[in-house]
Amino acid sequence: MTDYTLKPCPRCGGEVSVTEYGEGSAENTGWIIVCAPCNTMMSQDAEGFKKCELDLVEKWNKRAM
Repeated sequence: MTDYTLKPCPRCGGEVSVTEYGEGSAENTGWIIVCAPCNTMMSQDAEGFKKCELDLVEKWNKRAM
């Protein structure tokens, strides 16, 4: 696993986590970042994401506040 730091949630400032989903199927496997307190999330379903945990973390950390 890559060492990275996730910025807090832009809506509530809460701590977020990154999780793999869809294990077992290469076509449906990806990563999702979720803020548990307010349910804000970002996944790799959006166009332009690579199927890579670090790519998603970098996009999360660059999003507008």
